[in-house]
Amino acid sequence: MKRSTKSILIAAAAVIVIAGAVALIVINSAVNPDPEREHSILYLQSSEDENTYVFYDDAMLDTYIPGSVDAYLTCDGSVALMRGGTGLYRADKDGIIKVYPVGVDRAVLSLDNRFALFSTSTKAHVYDHESGEVTEIEGLNAEEITSLVISPNSKAFAVSVIDENGKTMTYVYKDGETKLLRENACIAAIGDDGESGYYVEAYGNELTGKLYYIAKTDKLIAEKAEANFEISRDLREITFDIEEKTHYSIDGSKAKKLMDASVITYAGKSSCAMGGKYCTVNIKDVDSIFDCIYYTAYTSQDENSNTLRSYDLYYVSSNRAVTKLVGGTTRFVIGDDGKRIACLVDNDVYTVSAYNPTSPTKVITNCYTFTCTGDLEEFYAVDNYATLKYVRLGESPVTLLANAYFVIMGSDDTCLCINDYEDNGGSLYYVKNGVCSEEPVANGVYSVEAMHGVVVYYADGSESTGVFDVYASKDAMQFELALEKVQLTKN
Repeated sequence: MKRSTKSILIAAAAVIVIAGAVALIVINSAVNPDPEREHSILYLQSSEDENTYVFYDDAMLDTYIPGSVDAYLTCDGSVALMRGGTGLYRADKDGIIKVYPVGVDRAVLSLDNRFALFSTSTKAHVYDHESGEVTEIEGLNAEEITSLVISPNSKAFAVSVIDENGKTMTYVYKDGETKLLRENACIAAIGDDGESGYYVEAYGNELTGKLYYIAKTDKLIAEKAEANFEISRDLREITFDIEEKTHYSIDGSKAKKLMDASVITYAGKSSCAMGGKYCTVNIKDVDSIFDCIYYTAYTSQDENSNTLRSYDLYYVSSNRAVTKLVGGTTRFVIGDDGKRIACLVDNDVYTVSAYNPTSPTKVITNCYTFTCTGDLEEFYAVDNYATLKYVRLGESPVTLLANAYFVIMGSDDTCLCINDYEDNGGSLYYVKNGVCSEEPVANGVYSVEAMHGVVVYYADGSESTGVFDVYASKDAMQFELALEKVQLTKN
């Protein structure tokens, strides 16, 4: 399966921040580690007034976005760009700002959250949050804008366009001036100097696959690169696929194969989606995209012919040595140290270390799904008989709750579990240090989701209408009503 970046451009399909579908409880799914992220911005559309209300963690912002939001982008969870039918908006803990009225095609956000670069049909603009000013980039001569990128420290902005002659041109905007950078080039990354980075050779809307490193004399890295890139913050390291096998380059070196799989890195607490229609890029906020865990995803079937999402995980060392940690896991958690994982394989849960991958430790057997703390020491598992069990690494399981349906790790190592799930939802319990709450937190709960800085659950609603009340909590134990009658995606 081809790689695809975790973040998306704001021009892509709509993102429901807290749910992909109503009452969708994904029992076997990957866990995004990002242990250093602290906050989340989420948005909810009211089914009553049809406006969109935005939350910073569990706190609703004072203002709202009129109408719906159809696209969303964040780098580190503390700031978000949102596009709706009434314009482009920026949200943070201090509130919501309307950046530009209707007509925005796509936008990208700088790693420092200060700038947004966005396009409106044939024009490109830079928004500076410190000054509040929007500046049009002059001299583009665009019939279509195809790619937008911001340099790592927000010193330069690059825009690729198709001009009136059907030619692909890339321009750099720096210090208030616009200059032509390259012809027949679709930009993938630009350095702070405005004179370095990466591009793919392009003729009109066709990319040739030739990937170049920009220098005084451009260096050809690869002939058949697929235009989906992950790049370190200093732009020295880049990964990409050639014929669905991941390759890498350092400082413009010729492409070298990393492994015989199409993989994505879990490096870094944040990343910025750049690029556009033909070229997608994740600039990772890390010094190196190696010495970390990579994964690939694909579909598989269990013994009952249910379709599952499965994953293979690899550790890639700083010198690009690859070690496979696990194959065919249907759920995994990456430890806080980034070097160990917990994974579910064939109904058993294991821990695996990158330092000793051939000697996994079995933690739980007869398991349907699980979650665990970031240190991989405390595990909560639902077995194949729907019993919730608690296990400390190296100790025997303790039974906590019957008829368990779903389990997830919330804030401060607090586990949340739904049991007795019926057509009208189930009962939500929390578990802390292996001790289950005596009474449910709530009843009629359809789903729960944990994010950085906030946990939410959906209750008192209907799958047929897609309308639910949403409750939020910072500690995963005390919840308050966030918004009534929220319109989510219908099944």
